[in-house]
Amino acid sequence: MTQLDASNARFGAPPARHVERRPPEISFGGRVLFLADDAELIRQQLHEGLNPQLTPDLKARLRDQISTDEITPA
Repeated sequence: MTQLDASNARFGAPPARHVERRPPEISFGGRVLFLADDAELIRQQLHEGLNPQLTPDLKARLRDQISTDEITPA
């Protein structure tokens, strides 16, 4: 029994449990959806699987000030 377990037992708390650390890096599968001022570009990404490169031209057309609360269903 560890010192922490002994201390917890004295106060009626459950024994401490081991919590594994997360890896230093995580990765996500899938693609990024670029939200641009171009409905056709968004349609191509969603329906045709287009995976555009983030070029200076695309950066200039990206939307900002997007509220994720409004696009995520409650």
